[in-house]
Amino acid sequence: MRALIAAATGLVLAFAPVLALTAYVPRGSLALGLLLLALSLALEALARRPADPAPTATAEPEPVSA
Repeated sequence: MRALIAAATGLVLAFAPVLALTAYVPRGSLALGLLLLALSLALEALARRPADPAPTATAEPEPVSA
């Protein structure tokens, strides 16, 4: 019985990295993707802000006497 428990424990420890990859990597990738998406949308919104309005009235040029 102890041999069976030891073998089962060995299998669990051998496949622990595989289980960790399948359990945590997709969630981490999803979180990273959402973070990058939010950052790109924020930068896009900052880049598309309207420019300063053009001046509405221009000064009349002075007459040139040459």
